[in-house]
Amino acid sequence: MACRKWRRNIGEARRNRLRVMGSLGVAATCGVLMSLTAAGEPAVIGSSGLVGDVVAVPTMPGDPPCPADITGDGVVDVLDLLEVLGQWGPCPQVPGMTYIPGGEFDMGCHAETGETCKLSELPVHDVCVDSFHLAVYETTTEQYCTFLNAALAQELIEVTPGGEVRQMGTTLPYCDTSDADEESRIHWDGSTFTVEIGKEDHPMVLVSWYGAAAYCNWRSAEEGLQPAYDLETWTCDWDADAYRLPTEAEWEYAARGGEYDPYYAYPWGDDIDGSMANFSGSGDPFESGPYPWTTPVGYYDGGQTPPGDDMANGYGLYDMAGNVAEMCSDWWDWGYYSSCPDDNPHGPPSGVSRSKRNGAWQSSPTGYLRSAAREGIGPQVTVNYVGFRVARVYAKGAGPLADPPCPADITGDGVVDVLDLLEILGAWGPCPEPPPPPPGMMSVPAGEFAMGCHAETGESCKPEELPLHDVFLDAFYIAAYETTNEEYCAFLNYAYPHGMIEVEDGVVYKIYDTEPYCDTTSSASVSRIQWDYATGTFSVTPGKEDHPMLRVSWYGAAAYCNWRSAQEQRRPVYDLETWTCDWSAHGYRLPTEAEWEYAARGGQHNPYYTFPWGNEIDGSMANYSSSGDPFESGPYPWTTPVGYYDGGQIPPGVDMANGYGLYDVAGNVFEWCHDWYDATYYVSSPYDNPCGPDTGTYRVVRGGSWVNSWINLRCALRGWGTPDYLNLNWGFRVLLANP
Repeated sequence: MACRKWRRNIGEARRNRLRVMGSLGVAATCGVLMSLTAAGEPAVIGSSGLVGDVVAVPTMPGDPPCPADITGDGVVDVLDLLEVLGQWGPCPQVPGMTYIPGGEFDMGCHAETGETCKLSELPVHDVCVDSFHLAVYETTTEQYCTFLNAALAQELIEVTPGGEVRQMGTTLPYCDTSDADEESRIHWDGSTFTVEIGKEDHPMVLVSWYGAAAYCNWRSAEEGLQPAYDLETWTCDWDADAYRLPTEAEWEYAARGGEYDPYYAYPWGDDIDGSMANFSGSGDPFESGPYPWTTPVGYYDGGQTPPGDDMANGYGLYDMAGNVAEMCSDWWDWGYYSSCPDDNPHGPPSGVSRSKRNGAWQSSPTGYLRSAAREGIGPQVTVNYVGFRVARVYAKGAGPLADPPCPADITGDGVVDVLDLLEILGAWGPCPEPPPPPPGMMSVPAGEFAMGCHAETGESCKPEELPLHDVFLDAFYIAAYETTNEEYCAFLNYAYPHGMIEVEDGVVYKIYDTEPYCDTTSSASVSRIQWDYATGTFSVTPGKEDHPMLRVSWYGAAAYCNWRSAQEQRRPVYDLETWTCDWSAHGYRLPTEAEWEYAARGGQHNPYYTFPWGNEIDGSMANYSSSGDPFESGPYPWTTPVGYYDGGQIPPGVDMANGYGLYDVAGNVFEWCHDWYDATYYVSSPYDNPCGPDTGTYRVVRGGSWVNSWINLRCALRGWGTPDYLNLNWGFRVLLANP
C-alpha cells in the first residue's frame, strides 16, 4: 500500500469544495447538504432552497485517481455514500490508543526553531507515513507486569538466580527485577511478579528492546492478532495486523502532533519549562528519593506541579517529550537520513543498536527532549531512563483509500463527516481510467511475490539468492526493451553540447569528474558508439542501432534516466553529485532488484519458474552463449536486436515476451539495477518496496547475457559490479514509478 502523500492535496481540495458549497448557500450539515435525484444521483440544495444540479467540484493535481471509491468497485455511487453515512462520526479507537492519520512531514532537525541540530538529525527530508494508532501513554509498570505473569505461565520466560528476566532457553534479557537492579519497580518472589506500590502507573524502565518487542507480540496474541516480531530472528513483519514498536518516522510524526506550519523544537512550541515535561531539574514532586525520578504517565494533564496546561499534543499523546526515552523498531544508523526512503521508512536492514527517541527524567531539555533528537541503544541494554510505547498497525489490502478501522475517512482526519461526504459528491460517477503507459513502457501491477531462488524448480540456488522472502511492490511501468545504442546515442548528442559530459581518450565522463559513463570505439573496439572529435558528435555503428547499449556504467545509466526524465518534463530521480535517489520523483530510474525480478517473472507465481517462461531453455528462447542465433559470429559482442525473440527468431520459436510484455529479461545483456549489492540482504530485506542497502561497493546486475551459460539467465540470479564498470555484456532498461 503506497504512502498516501495525496492527503495534503485532498485537504486543499476539500477546502475548495467547502468554498464552492458555501457560495451556493449550502449548509455544512448532513441533514441539509444533499439529497438524491430520481436517477439516484446526488444533488445539492442551492441558495434558493431547491434541489439543483450536481456541483462541479474542483480537484487538485496529485489527487489519487479515485479516493472516494470506498467500496473499490470502480465507481463512486450510492454504495460509497452509504459507507460514509454508516460510519458517520469519529473513527473507532483502540482502547488506550489514539488514531494518527497518514500524511507527510519534513523529518529531522529544523534549525529555524533555534535548536542546535546534530549531524544524525540531518538532512531534513520529506517522509510519508500511513495511518496507525499509537498508545496515548508510555507502557506502564503494571501493564508490563501483567505480561510477565502471563509469559511465565506460558513458559515464555525464565528468571535467573540474579533476578534477570530472559527469553526462555536463551540469554536474551527482557527486563530486570529488583533482585537484579534495585531501581527496578518489578519484584519477583520466586513464583509471581508484582509492582512496587505507588509505581503502577509509572512508565516501565529497565526493559530491553527484546523485552519491548516480546510485550508487543503478547499483546497482539491477547487480541487474536498476528504477532509482528519473529522472536528467533527478531525481524519484523511490517505488514502484520498487530502491535509493534513505532518506527522512528512514525514516532516523530506522531510526536509533532500535526504541527508542521511552522515546525517546533518540542511538541508544543520552541520553549520549555518544568510545567511542560519531566526532565532533569524540572521541579516535579517526584524529583527526590531513589532513582528513577519518573512521573506517572499522563501526569502533565493540567494538574501537574509546577502548575501548567494540559500538555497532550495535537494527537492527544502524553510524554512525547520527557519522562522516559522510548525505543523504536528501527535499527540505528546515525547517517540514515542521507539515504532514507520517503515512503514509510523502517530504518536500516541491519545494525548493532536500535533507535530510541525522546529525552527522559535525567535529560537536559534542550538536548534530548526535542522532537528531532535521536540516539541508539543496544537491544540487550536495560537502563533506568528508557521505556517504550506501542503502535497498532493494520494489514495491507483493507481497501483503496484509508487504513482500517475507518475506510470511509477519505480525508484522513480521524472522523467521517461532511468533508468526506463532499469527497463523494465531488467524485460521483465512474472512476477515471488510468493513463496509458508512455510509448515503449509496459504496466506492471502492484502485488506480492516470493523473491529469491525456488529450489522446487530444480535450479541450484546460491547463498546470495536465499532465503526466499515475501515482497510487496507498488505498481510501475518498465521498458519492454533494453535501452538501445540509438537511444543512448541521442542522450550523448544532447549532453555533450550542453556541457554535461566530456570525452577523454575515447571514454565519456561526467563533466569535470571521474565517473565514466560509457566507452566509444576510440577507447574500446567492442563499443557500438562512435565519437567524432572534429564535429563533437556521437553516432552508432551501422546495423547496431537497435542492439542493446553496452559498456555503459551504472553512472551512465542513471544519467540517461535523468536526461529522459527532463525530455518529458518529469522530475529527475537521481542527484548526479551524490548519486542518491529521490524515491518520490516522477521520473525515470533503474529498477530495484525486487522490481526487476517481479517484472521478469511476468506474473508467473503459481508455480514459480526458473526462467520467465518455464524451467527449460533452448536457443529459440533467449540469447546466451552458444544459443545458435545468426548474430553469434564475427567480432564481439554477439548481442541480438532488442525484442529479437518475437516469433521470427532463429532458431525458430514462439514470441518470448513474458507475461508483462517484456523482452530479453533473460539473456542478451545483463541489466543494471538501482540497488547497492549485499550478499546477505535477503536475510533482512523489508517486505514493502525494498530498495536495497543504504550504501555499498557494488551495484546489482540481473538477467544474464550473450556471453554467459544458460544457467546465468535464471530469474533469481544476482550479479554485481562497481558502478564505474564498463562491461561488454552489461546494459540496462528503465523504469517509471509514480507515473
